[in-house]
Amino acid sequence: DFNSASQVWLVASGTYPWTRAIDDTKYEDAKFYVIYSSATDRTTPANLQTAVSSRTFTVDRSSPTSSVLAPTDNSIIKTLSQITGNASDTVSDVKDGATKVMITYLAGATTNYWTGSIWTTTESTASTTGKDTWQIAAPAGLDERSQNRFYVKSVAEDNVGLRQVTNNTKSFIYDVTAPTSAVTLPVGSGTNYYGPSKQLPTISGTSNDPYS
Repeated sequence: DFNSASQVWLVASGTYPWTRAIDDTKYEDAKFYVIYSSATDRTTPANLQTAVSSRTFTVDRSSPTSSVLAPTDNSIIKTLSQITGNASDTVSDVKDGATKVMITYLAGATTNYWTGSIWTTTESTASTTGKDTWQIAAPAGLDERSQNRFYVKSVAEDNVGLRQVTNNTKSFIYDVTAPTSAVTLPVGSGTNYYGPSKQLPTISGTSNDPYS
């Protein structure tokens, strides 16, 4: 326990090496700790080590976080060069180059995953570059997958190996497919005549694009 206001020395087991069991639950997240060691020998009276040895450490129990910044959530785009985001950790910091992204889209009822090099139906993540800000090149074959909704989720890792547990999924629609339109009134073509006795009240038609 860390209840004493003064320095407390505890007895270790062994000599070379020595060990001391600890209760991990007593060590709090984001707290800085110092360990000192001082040895005595078997002479009478005992000789005491005066140059005390020490080590310091910080406890990190907090998972990192990350966000997908671009493309923006629910956007409809026709060009994409890279996907970007950020990551943070309040204790041990984010591990450089360790943030992974899961990029997916649905083809019918089948989920497709980007591995960083190919699309696959096996659950996969892709590596990013960067640390506090990360990036990954846009997946290949987006034009061939036009008018699909893509989902992006990032998972950060910190320097003690804790991985992000919060869900930050964003989505975007990639659309390079041109819309369609047609004239429905007047009906037919080339044989329609209008004049005082047959007036054309309006010109109308249809247009269609499933997303934009």
